[in-house]
Amino acid sequence: MTSLGEVTLNVANKFESMLAGLKKGRLTINGIPTHFLQSKKVPEAPTLVLLHGFSADKYIWNRFAKHVSGEFNLLVPDMLGHGNNSYNRSSNYSVPQQVQHLIRLLNELNIETCIPIGNSMGGMMVAQMLKIAPERVLKAVLIDPAGAKTEFAQYMHESKHNPFIHSDLNQFWAFYKSSMHRPPYIPKYVINHVGQKYINNKDQYAHMFADFFNIDDFFTDKSFENQKPCLLIWGAKDELLPLDDHKLWEKILDSSALIYENIGHMPMVECPEVCANDIKLFLNTI
Repeated sequence: MTSLGEVTLNVANKFESMLAGLKKGRLTINGIPTHFLQSKKVPEAPTLVLLHGFSADKYIWNRFAKHVSGEFNLLVPDMLGHGNNSYNRSSNYSVPQQVQHLIRLLNELNIETCIPIGNSMGGMMVAQMLKIAPERVLKAVLIDPAGAKTEFAQYMHESKHNPFIHSDLNQFWAFYKSSMHRPPYIPKYVINHVGQKYINNKDQYAHMFADFFNIDDFFTDKSFENQKPCLLIWGAKDELLPLDDHKLWEKILDSSALIYENIGHMPMVECPEVCANDIKLFLNTI
């Protein structure tokens, strides 16, 4: 039975996508039905590829997309095992596999070059693209990215802590409050619906997180030689990834970080207009 929370969330996602000028798309890539949002074609404009974090989906970018749609072409995919994409117990959900699938999607859509913008796991995917397919990247933006081989990452690896596993709504609410410092208003019954999905999918998230949070895939300042212009954005109040992680990312990307005070792990949701304006300024700078 469909809950009121699910109905409300679906209606809100559809409405906000419409406001952002985004339409649903679906392609089968290597036998995998792959869902995405795409904007109306803007001739001669580059394509921004917006990559969500672990356990999120394409709709997390709706409010940000509203501030860049019409100036750029937008592609906003669901990652493997996320959103409307199906989950398979026998599949690999590591970041290298996610990026290989993304590149196949770009090929199917005839997108030769792009500007990948990723948050959290999506930020790690951007770094992976810079490493294995730099010819496909014009510029890149990483927002509170996961994937730097820091002391925190080593602790997470050794402790096998998974912040996405919840057995009840109280646990989920603690996680939700840590995910953003300034979350937009969402009715409590909608958040409870999302929390119940986490509870129901905890075995799935255990498998996928183990694949994603593989320390062997993480980056050091010697992982690759980056020669692409990059913008690094970090929320100073991030409770999922420590602010100090930005220091290693600055070395990896050869780029200084733009720090947002009083913002948490998802600046593109917490302050979408400010985030979009800073990114546009970066993209329009030679």
